[in-house]
Amino acid sequence: MISDQSVTGAVMEEDDFDKYEIDDEFKRVFWQVGGHRDKTVNGTLSDDQDLRSWLKTLLEDEDLERHKDVVFLVGEKGDERSVRAHRLILTTRSKTFADILEKELDQHQSISISGVDPAVFETIVHYVYTGQIEAPRRVLQTVDLMHAAAKYDIAPLHAVIKQFLEKRLPKLRIKHFIMITQRVIDLRLTELDQSCFQLVEARTDQVVQDPMFLRVSSGFIARLLDLDNFSGITEAAVFARVLEWATLRSGGSILQPPSTHLLTEDNSYNGETGFHLTRPDVRNVLELFIRSFRLTSVPKDDLASLVKNSGVFTEHEQLVVSYYLLDQTKNLEDFSMKPRGTKIGNEKFQLR
Repeated sequence: MISDQSVTGAVMEEDDFDKYEIDDEFKRVFWQVGGHRDKTVNGTLSDDQDLRSWLKTLLEDEDLERHKDVVFLVGEKGDERSVRAHRLILTTRSKTFADILEKELDQHQSISISGVDPAVFETIVHYVYTGQIEAPRRVLQTVDLMHAAAKYDIAPLHAVIKQFLEKRLPKLRIKHFIMITQRVIDLRLTELDQSCFQLVEARTDQVVQDPMFLRVSSGFIARLLDLDNFSGITEAAVFARVLEWATLRSGGSILQPPSTHLLTEDNSYNGETGFHLTRPDVRNVLELFIRSFRLTSVPKDDLASLVKNSGVFTEHEQLVVSYYLLDQTKNLEDFSMKPRGTKIGNEKFQLR
């Protein structure tokens, strides 16, 4: 479900979770973390459940629509969705909603909400009324929902979605894992960032070699290169894959499949072939983080070919590397001298 036009723009389109994989797990998290277990008194629903049932009716019964006194227009201009609700209920359940509604006292004036997917906003409102949501279906909307729960001060929902994602991350398809990690970066969700990149470190080869990797942002690449260890893949192989990513970002094209034109069978750099593309444009894409590559982690023979044939190193940088390879200097100037480890990932982080 990825459009062809997203290749150079690194845009990720939405996709669905596999339904059978998430329902039971989400329900367990919902009841355990959210504290939403049904409470009964003498075999009847508790007062809380009665209240929730009444509020659900208040929200969903079309005959009661006329009693709603606030209208939100959610979404980007020209594509908004109308969401109606009751001021009293929203303000008593969320400080953020209370602050918004305090500034908008005119009941006949709609309130515009941007930066939130309408479906996510509707889920937030539904949870405010009922304390329940269905298991997530959409990959990116799940992360958006967690972000929105924090934004609108719905702490129980935020906790549920966060716990669900943390439990689910290691079991996701690689494509979905990359999509979620990218969204975590986009939304600056620091509470999930560490979990995501622990998994990237544990299964670097799977992540980097997946087609979805070519759609990630420069922020994703920068975070990848901040890691002190790669698993199952060499520094040279990661460099080759990032070079493909940068080539696509610069508007270039790859002339041969990545498995054959950059690396030999043992994942060493193929100095005889390399890319035949316009390198200055690619260097511009790489400029922000090219010095984050740990060149000392590349075997010297491979490093000489990598620097010479990739076409993205300046003449000065090539000269510095040449002096290093000839043992005439121990310093690579702006490039880190700290080696990066390569390790085999822990099975508990298995991604598929």
